[in-house]
Amino acid sequence: MKKGNISIAAIILLSLIWAPAFSGSKILLPTIGPASLAAIRFWIAAILLTVVKLPFPQKCGKGLRKEDWKLLVLTSIACVLHYVFSNQASQLLNETESSMISSFQAVFTLLASGLLLENLVTPKISFCVGISSVGAVLTMEFGLLRENVLRGYALMIVAIVVWVMYCIYVPKLLQNSSCFWVVYGQCLLSAVILTPAFIFEPISIQAVTGLQWGVLVFLGVFGIAVGFLLNAYGLKQMGPIRVSLVLNGIPIVLVLSNMLFQNKSITATRLLGSLMILLGTVLAILDYAKKDQQPI
Repeated sequence: MKKGNISIAAIILLSLIWAPAFSGSKILLPTIGPASLAAIRFWIAAILLTVVKLPFPQKCGKGLRKEDWKLLVLTSIACVLHYVFSNQASQLLNETESSMISSFQAVFTLLASGLLLENLVTPKISFCVGISSVGAVLTMEFGLLRENVLRGYALMIVAIVVWVMYCIYVPKLLQNSSCFWVVYGQCLLSAVILTPAFIFEPISIQAVTGLQWGVLVFLGVFGIAVGFLLNAYGLKQMGPIRVSLVLNGIPIVLVLSNMLFQNKSITATRLLGSLMILLGTVLAILDYAKKDQQPI
């Protein structure tokens, strides 16, 4: 299978993994604080990647260079800020509103790439971002009249901006290091940075239910460890703009989940939005498939 097809499949799989993460966070936040939840997730991921690394260090690819450590620290701080802010926003928003992170990510990535990576922005990609992002907004259910909902939106937008900068700079790390070592370093550093959160947000172990433990393991193993590896591979092969476009499919996953498990009917507006997301994403994927050079 060609690398292009593998990277597209990896980001589509990532959408399927990250979509239920919004609901998972809502289940855990009443018991675990925003920063502590992020810390546990990164520690689970770091421990898992350590277990994977120990028996097969040579198969983990090229390690990090000394000159890349500064950028590794900066991207790790971006991870910390993103998850703390997005968790705080999730306390104020429902899972559909929280998925705003995927719908606006493509727009902010396009703007940031236009300033920092001008060669990535083309009229076709700009059109794909526009139609897909508008479609993602149409799939959502907004609650502008609820108390503190605007504060939740503001926190989520900050989380988006931080994550966009993360996605812009991670490919620079991946030029000289493997996806595994970059993600492993980020998870370990993020876990260490977030560890003091347990002092300010102590967790009552007895209050965590069996369901919450299962959700927590899923968010750490798949949401962070596996998710970050898939994201890094996609960024390395496809570039940040196309990755953010494919991740716009997260609202579609949420719409389907609501229909299947919450007996919610799909409205004409949400159907139109889903079709617009698919159109923008398919056009971007077809454009990527025609390109011979890698990475983009």
